[in-house]
Amino acid sequence: MIRAAQLLTAALTSFALMGCTTTPTPPDTRAFVARVELTSTAALLTASGDTATLRAAAYDVQGRPVQIEGPVLWSSSNENVLHVDGAGHATAKAEIGTARVTATVNGVPSRPMLLTVARTARDTLLVTDEQLTSAPARVDGGSTDTSVGARFTVSVRDDVTPNVGQVLLSTGVSPVVGRVLAVQPRASGRLVTLETVALTDAYRELRVQDHVQLDLATLVAQNGPFAPERIERHHDGTVTLTYRLPETTMSRQSTTLPDDDILPGPFAKKDFTVGPFECGSTLDTLLSGDLISVKLESKMDVDYDAVVSNGELTALGAELNGELTGTVTGGLDLDLGVQGELKCRAVLGRLPIPVSGPLASFFAPTVPLGLGFLLDGKLKLGKVQFALEGKLGGKLQAGVTYDRVSGSMTERHKLEPVNTLTPQLKLLLPDEALRLEGGVGVHATAGLDFTPFPWLVDATPSFKALDVTFGPRFEGSVAPTGTQALVNDYASSYALKLVGTMGPGDDLQELLAVMGTRNQVKVFGAAPLVEGTMARSPNGTLSGPTTVTVATPAKLSVDLKAANVSFIPGSYNVREVLLFRDRDGTLEPFARQVADEGATHFEFPWTPLAEDAGRAVTFRAFVVSNALRGVPLEIDDDAKFSVTVERGSPSPPQRTGWKGTIKYSWSGVLDSTQMDPYYGELKHHHDAKGSLTCDLQGVDADGNERTDWTYDNVTFTWDEDRIGRIEERHVAYASKSFVSPYAGGISNVYFAPTEDAVTRTYNRYEYGQLVQTWNGKVKLELSGSCLVDGLTQHLTEVDGRIVYTADILPVHVGGYGMNDGFKETVEINLVRQ
Repeated sequence: MIRAAQLLTAALTSFALMGCTTTPTPPDTRAFVARVELTSTAALLTASGDTATLRAAAYDVQGRPVQIEGPVLWSSSNENVLHVDGAGHATAKAEIGTARVTATVNGVPSRPMLLTVARTARDTLLVTDEQLTSAPARVDGGSTDTSVGARFTVSVRDDVTPNVGQVLLSTGVSPVVGRVLAVQPRASGRLVTLETVALTDAYRELRVQDHVQLDLATLVAQNGPFAPERIERHHDGTVTLTYRLPETTMSRQSTTLPDDDILPGPFAKKDFTVGPFECGSTLDTLLSGDLISVKLESKMDVDYDAVVSNGELTALGAELNGELTGTVTGGLDLDLGVQGELKCRAVLGRLPIPVSGPLASFFAPTVPLGLGFLLDGKLKLGKVQFALEGKLGGKLQAGVTYDRVSGSMTERHKLEPVNTLTPQLKLLLPDEALRLEGGVGVHATAGLDFTPFPWLVDATPSFKALDVTFGPRFEGSVAPTGTQALVNDYASSYALKLVGTMGPGDDLQELLAVMGTRNQVKVFGAAPLVEGTMARSPNGTLSGPTTVTVATPAKLSVDLKAANVSFIPGSYNVREVLLFRDRDGTLEPFARQVADEGATHFEFPWTPLAEDAGRAVTFRAFVVSNALRGVPLEIDDDAKFSVTVERGSPSPPQRTGWKGTIKYSWSGVLDSTQMDPYYGELKHHHDAKGSLTCDLQGVDADGNERTDWTYDNVTFTWDEDRIGRIEERHVAYASKSFVSPYAGGISNVYFAPTEDAVTRTYNRYEYGQLVQTWNGKVKLELSGSCLVDGLTQHLTEVDGRIVYTADILPVHVGGYGMNDGFKETVEINLVRQ
């Protein structure tokens, strides 16, 4: 009974509470306000005491209107010019000036609206938005070579009585201005024909000054043939634009590479487009590509001002400030064998600069954001892969100012660059065929463009008022190894420079005419924005003993300058170091060392032969860098070192070489997954299986050693993301013999490149469709030697035999280690001759 009474009491209490809450409390709509926008009955006030009414509208995150509950907080940036009361009524407090008005709803501020107080020119007819009954429409006639004097029509109400010669000016948010040419009555209202005029034709006293923030959310990408294939707007405010570059063929004069002394070109300039790029070239080239992706990040502000005094333009200025960077991924394929220039540039998108008030009637400014590249000089490179990967940009300050007293336009600029982008050239030809005297550069572009009288239905093209470019330039002089050896004061080298310029746009004079300058203005020339060498190619010295004795081991050393082994911070730029023997101008490969990360010191053991006795043996050192793969660079202008070989004590020749095999076998499979903010889940697969066998034949009667080597390897790799999949299969086989004078110890062969030894199959899929395929033969280039680094110290001779089997760190599977699922074994079975 007690339990039943408790349950009944609880039920009655719940029922009573339900009866007290039958009317739910309405939700707090203030929490849904995400954006506030302003409207005004007028953007222009023409005298102290004039008024305008402002209204605020609130929207949620999906752009739906939200009812405003509670007060709207109004503020003016300059109370001496404009006061706004709690009801949104604005009152001019001065005869001339500007003020930014902001409304705040539930803690969310609106974008500021600029209201202007100014004095118009004499006999100017002011009209409100309500008195304009049609949008302006462009008509034939008037000026064709300038935007001032363009003709248009607009309809007005009956209560507007314009006279020919008057300037009609809208005071509202519809920016219309022009000189009346004709008035035609209509059944309702009047049709007025006008021509556009300069700012100083409409205003006698005007002072406009504003500061606006640019937002990548408003970025307008190019359309038509220059449109990106994909636009992605990210939650952090960044924007990624992806472009596909189709193959473009220019007329070819020759299908083979010419000799250096008859390098053709420059040819007549040709203009063409590749994807979003507009290009001009005096080269004879093939240009193609795949995908180029640019992820834009921007925190930019714009300050601008304009002053008209007594009907004359006395001041005009605009300045960009802030950070602008782009992360670039992609590349181009080129086929070059000429001299001349290839220059390409693309405007990827435009950031509108929000302008209101009087200036909105005369122009709409934008900041164009773009990318460009340049190749110039003597370029006998053949097939080249030009790869881009990294971040480009910096903190930028760039502006222009008009000075009425001097009648000139001056500039101001400052740049703190951010650059991790290094243009990389991969040459697909033997180094003896190449020639490069010039450079290749990549640059970001920005500036200020103006569209005059944007409210015309057929607005005239944008004026380029300010042009800014900055980025890395890879330049150098590269020649075959034989040329470097023959010319004592020459060594191939290159440098990475950061260059940039700021200059006037092609149409700056047109913009000044719209603003009302009466005469031609002296315009500044292009000025260096930044210029300096960031890094140069690796270089150093070759040293060793000046005198050695036959059959006595010696060492030669290469020391690279630590300051030049990294191209950009954290990017080690040494791939391998090569030592050649110079036999009367003919270079003979002697030794090669693959560089360990960060290494600057390299040692090369050498045991002189009897045939060298009584002569000076000359060596030359070269370095192969990661930024220009496949191209040996002499480490100094005359990086040779000569050693005198003495006979020493006579002794019978020791012909005790080795016979037997050194065999490496490897195999393994790797599957990995990682996340990328742009491409989503990245899947990688790599499997490999192969072997390398060195068969030592011992020493023959002439004192020479012969080693036969065989390489056999099959790899299959694929990479997959949300867009598609890339597959590559390499089937490699090569077998060669190497004969060299006996140098003592175990013969250690450095493998020579083998043409057409690799069958490569390449397939690329996008969204399940095969979009690119290639199958053909390519060169096999092996790194290392028969004895991998560190192996000799583990070998012990017992009764004239060396037998050794062990698992080693995988060195023949492309940079994968044991922890990645790959295994490599070495088997050595040698017998002393």
